[in-house]
Amino acid sequence: MIAYVEYKLTHNEISLLKKKVKKNSIYNNDSDKFELEQSEKIILKNLSESISDTIISSIINLDDN
Repeated sequence: MIAYVEYKLTHNEISLLKKKVKKNSIYNNDSDKFELEQSEKIILKNLSESISDTIISSIINLDDN
């Protein structure tokens, strides 16, 4: 599963930051459809949190500079 996000931070129509984030995760295809669905939800949640952390970190680093 791959999550790919492009984001741009602007202020008063001035571009301050433009980045791309790509996170991936590998998982086993469980034969049980319910387990597979639950695994995918957990992996997607973890990838989303990781991308959110990356975006927040880049904004904080921008503020520090």
